[in-house]
Amino acid sequence: MNYALLLRLSEPVVLLNGYLVPYDKEVELKEGELGKVCKVEGGKLKLSKKSVYRVEDLKLKVGLTLKDYIDKLNAYMFTDQEDNVYLYMGELSKIAISEIYDIVNGTPVLRGDFSSIINLMKKDDAYLDYAEKNYNDEVVIKQAISLEFSKGRCDKVLSLSAKLENIDEVRREVGLCYEERGELLKALNVLTSIYEEDRNRIIDKLKGRVAEFVSAYDRTQELRYLYDAVKIYPDYFVPYLKLSLHYMQRNNLKEALKYVDISLSKEETFESLITKVRILMEMRNYQEAFNLINRVELKRRNGVTAYLRGLILRNLNASSVAEKDFKFACSEGVVEACFYLNVSTLEQLRSSRLSSLEGRRIYGYDVEALLGSGGMGHVYKVRKGEVHFAMKVYSPDVPLQEMLREASKMQELSSSSKYLVKVHGTYIDENASREDPQAIIMDLMEGGDFKNIISSEEYSSLRYSSRWEDIITIIFSKVAYGLAKIHKEGYVHCDVKPSNILFASPLPRYGEEALRSLINELVVPKISDLGSIVRTGSVPIQYTEHYAHPLQRFGVKAEPMMDVFSLGVSMYYALTGDYPIPSHLESKVETAVIKPELRDEVMSEFYKFSYDLSPLPDRFKNVINDMLQGELTAEEVAKELENLLNISSGEVLQKHFSIV
Repeated sequence: MNYALLLRLSEPVVLLNGYLVPYDKEVELKEGELGKVCKVEGGKLKLSKKSVYRVEDLKLKVGLTLKDYIDKLNAYMFTDQEDNVYLYMGELSKIAISEIYDIVNGTPVLRGDFSSIINLMKKDDAYLDYAEKNYNDEVVIKQAISLEFSKGRCDKVLSLSAKLENIDEVRREVGLCYEERGELLKALNVLTSIYEEDRNRIIDKLKGRVAEFVSAYDRTQELRYLYDAVKIYPDYFVPYLKLSLHYMQRNNLKEALKYVDISLSKEETFESLITKVRILMEMRNYQEAFNLINRVELKRRNGVTAYLRGLILRNLNASSVAEKDFKFACSEGVVEACFYLNVSTLEQLRSSRLSSLEGRRIYGYDVEALLGSGGMGHVYKVRKGEVHFAMKVYSPDVPLQEMLREASKMQELSSSSKYLVKVHGTYIDENASREDPQAIIMDLMEGGDFKNIISSEEYSSLRYSSRWEDIITIIFSKVAYGLAKIHKEGYVHCDVKPSNILFASPLPRYGEEALRSLINELVVPKISDLGSIVRTGSVPIQYTEHYAHPLQRFGVKAEPMMDVFSLGVSMYYALTGDYPIPSHLESKVETAVIKPELRDEVMSEFYKFSYDLSPLPDRFKNVINDMLQGELTAEEVAKELENLLNISSGEVLQKHFSIV
C-alpha cells in the first residue's frame, strides 16, 4: 500500500502498512467523512484532498472498485474514479477483487450479480429502484414486475414490461394492470387461455360496456353507437349482429349480409345463423338458405328453425315435406306455423304440448326439482317409490344420434364398476317423437363434486386435517379402479378432472369421519360425464385445458395413458392447488392446438420438461411422476395408492377396493 488512511474511529488512528497507529493531532473532517487518504513523505504524514467514507452510511453510490480486505479493520476497501476510499465493515455475498460494485442502501452489490440483486430487491424499495434503473436482464425485470405488482404499482409494472420481448412469466401481472387502468382490450390480449377466470371477468366487463352502447342505439336508433360498440370489443359478435339487423330492417340486404358474416366469423351463434337464414330468404336465395338451416338444426332445432325450414321448403316447391316442420313449429308455439296445418293435424297437437316437467310423472318417475342444466339438456331430481334418481332430459335440439351415442355407452359401462355413475334406464326413441322427452335415468349424486371439496370454504377444515392426504389417496385409488374398468372394456374417458368425480352422498367435513365414511363406503366417489368416452384408438371428442395430455388436445388417437395423465394432474392439483405443467408451457400447448405446425416443437419441449415435484408430500412424488410420465396403468395406480394409505386398518380397506 503506497498510501495511508487517517481514520476517526473511537479515537483518531492511521492505517499504515497494515498497522493501526494512534494519531494524536486534531482531525477536521467534513460531514459524512470517516477520514482522509494520506501519503507519507520524508517520514511525515501528508493529508490529501481524497476522503474516506463508510459504505454503510451511503444510500446510493455506483461504480466502486473492490481493492482489498483490511484485516485490522475487518473491512473491505473500495475506491472510486477519484481515488476516494470507501470502507465496508459487513459481509459481502460475493467477493471479486478489482470488479465493479454499486452501493445500494449501505450494501455493496457486485454489478451483474443477478441472484444477489434479486434477493435484495425483495427486502427494500431502494434495491428495487436501483435494479429497475441499472439492470436490463429479463430475470431481474420479471422479478421487479412481480414485486411492483404485489405493491399495487401498475404504472411501473407496465413500463417495465415494455422492456421485455417475452412476458410469459409475468403475463397475468401485466394483464391485470391493464385491466386496472381500464385498458380492457390490452388486458384481454395479454392474458392467454390459461388465465380463464381473469379472461372471463374482463370479457364480462367488455360485454357490459358494449351493452351500454347497444342500449343507447336501441333508444335512439343512432348508428354511431353500434360502431362505437365494435371499437370497444372488436371480437364480440353482438355489435355486428345488431348492425346486420339494423340494415335488414331498412332493406339494405347487402350490408346486412356483410355484417352477419362478420358476426359469424367472431362466433357462430344460433342467433347469427338464424339472421343469415332470414337475410338469404329475403334475397330469395332459397337453396343456400335451405343448406344453412339444415346446418343450424344439427346444432339446435326449435320452433323457429322448423318454421323457417318449412317456409324455405314451400318456396322450393316441397310443401308436403314442409308440413312436418310446420307441425313441430306449431307445437312449439310458433303461431304463424299453425296457419299452414289442416284441422286434423291441429287436433293431434292439441294435447301433446309439454308443460313444465316439475311436478309431472315421466316414465313412472315423479319429477321433483331441476338440479342443473348443460349443453345437452337438463338434469332433474326424480323419485320412484322411496328411491331418488337423476333424470337427464335431452334438449329437443340435440341430434338424436348424439343422444343414442351417449346413452348406449353409459348403459354399457356404468354397471361394470361401482366407481362409475350408474345408468338405470334409457328412454330414447329413434323412430318416433314422444309426448314425453328423451331421457336417461342415473344415480343421484347428492354429494356434489370433488372440485368443490378442494376449493370451497365449506371444506377448509377437511383440507387442513391430518387425514387429508389419506382421504385423497383413497378417493383417487377408487377413481383409478373405475378408470381401469373403462380401459378394460376398450374405452378411454377423455375428461378426467376433479369436477367429474362425484359423490353419492356428502363427504363429512372433518378428517377422521370423512376417512371412515370412505373406507366403509358410506360415501362413494364415482366417475361421471361418461358422454366424453370414446373407443380406444378413436379421436377424442373433447378435453379440458390443464388436465388433458397434449397429444389428446392435438387429436391423436385416444389411449388409456391419457386418462392416467389427467388423473395425475387432478391429484397434483388436489394436493398443491396448482397444475404440474407451468403456465408458459401450457400456453404453448394451447397455441399448438390451433397451429399444428408448432406441435412437434411443443412435444419436444414437453418430453424434455421435468415436473416440479417439490410442492408434493414425499410419499406421493414417485407415483404422481409415474402417472404424468405414462409409466403406470390405471389399475397399477390404484394399487400403488392402496400401498401408500397411511392407516393401521389396512385389512378393512382390502375388502372395499376392487376393480368392480
